[in-house]
Amino acid sequence: MAKFNIQQTSVDGIVHDRYQSPVLVGGFHIGGVGGNTAQTGQQIQPMVKIGSNSATTGNIIAQKGSHKFRVTDNANPPNVGKCILANIATPVVANTMSIAVNTAVLTTAAANAYVASGASTSAYVTGFTVAGPVSLAVGQTITGTGATGNVYITAINSASNVTITYTSQTFSNVASGTFNTTVYASKINSKFVWDWGTDGNRNTTTGTNTFYASGYNPNRYRYHLAAPTSIFVQVASA
Repeated sequence: MAKFNIQQTSVDGIVHDRYQSPVLVGGFHIGGVGGNTAQTGQQIQPMVKIGSNSATTGNIIAQKGSHKFRVTDNANPPNVGKCILANIATPVVANTMSIAVNTAVLTTAAANAYVASGASTSAYVTGFTVAGPVSLAVGQTITGTGATGNVYITAINSASNVTITYTSQTFSNVASGTFNTTVYASKINSKFVWDWGTDGNRNTTTGTNTFYASGYNPNRYRYHLAAPTSIFVQVASA
């Protein structure tokens, strides 16, 4: 099991293991570390569901296995537990957690629902510029559009035009924004992160929104804690 660094701040204020590496690429450190997100700098921030408590943002305080971490949540006082990584934005099963991984960023994107007003289930996202090591694909989750719940790309219309779908809701058109295509970590160390699928995408062959649960062949990505580039994906941090 590769080492996963945990940032610590000692009682005298000295910070230990703040970075996985002192090396900078494009002005940002390679990889990332765990630790309490109240500390100086950036630490990887998971969503955690500890026991029967509500899912919320949390902190990684120790690695317990390839897919398991000791975590705390942001309750007062915080709950502590061991959680296993799951392929979902907001964990619903006790003692599971998720870490969001942005595989591409769409800048200056506009989003317009198919209907002028009232509830809709799909929209066009247009006019964007894409940066990131993973190409846009049908089945990817897309975040930042303003739509609630799970939002997926269901058609690639051109290099700067995709169709997204979501559960029925009143969608507010976006004149210009920054969106991300997002997967969730199946494994992570201080340098690399792995997704869940054979191609990093949702399993659309059955016409459902289920994910690969077995027999998958995860893709491995180099990451940092800044916006995706042609080399690095972005892991959620605070």
